[in-house]
Amino acid sequence: MLLHRRSVDPQALRALLEPCLHPEQRCRFVAVADSCLGSVSSYNRMLLQAWFYRLFAAWNYILIFQLDAWVFSEDLGDWLRRGHAYVGAPWIRAMGTDTPDTGVGNGGLSLRHVDSFIRVLEGPRYRWMPVYRWGELARRICLFEGYAGMTSPQRLRFFLARLSAFVRMSFGWNNTLSYFVTINLLEDHFFSFCVPFVARSFRIPGIEEAALFSLETNPRATFAWLEGRPPFGCHAWERYDRAFWLDAFPSEFEGCA
Repeated sequence: MLLHRRSVDPQALRALLEPCLHPEQRCRFVAVADSCLGSVSSYNRMLLQAWFYRLFAAWNYILIFQLDAWVFSEDLGDWLRRGHAYVGAPWIRAMGTDTPDTGVGNGGLSLRHVDSFIRVLEGPRYRWMPVYRWGELARRICLFEGYAGMTSPQRLRFFLARLSAFVRMSFGWNNTLSYFVTINLLEDHFFSFCVPFVARSFRIPGIEEAALFSLETNPRATFAWLEGRPPFGCHAWERYDRAFWLDAFPSEFEGCA
């Protein structure tokens, strides 16, 4: 299925795409409002809407593959059988002996269970179920971090701003999935960090398993941590340590140097 702007002639797209397809492959063209594909932010908003996933209701899963992604393996069937609601690369800032201090998973190369996404975005919990509880929210807000290099007045203002955000997000409509959708939160952060607190059945793999699906940030250290086990793919390979990808997978990136 190919989504395109309503103002674009699908026949022109078909003429460009069909020479690249296998003779037995067919591509369905679906028009969406021009505004849905007008910018990164409008694309982000589209992926937070249930109607987008209803376009794919005939399938169990969809694979989001952005143009700065790369796939190394034909093991997609294995990932389909694992039964996760959402799989994407982990965001890893640092690697060490402990579990990396980050989450799963990036949306640029991501596998999504269609029914799970629809149930979350159309379910009653979307509007009333609290996302963060006090302890969890305090950890997310990091009230007592980030003061390095600040003067005492700056530290006080920073603390009060964080405390204000903590209180606002702990009560009422500011602590629901429907609220987080309205504040321009990145869609992959929404499904990675907010949804699992509300929908406990929304299965996301742990960091190591997600890294075997895809790498993004800190790929060199993560690849070493995986002891050379290659991932299914990667995202933003030119942005995060381009030299690593050219050295580690020379045959894949031949001609990209």
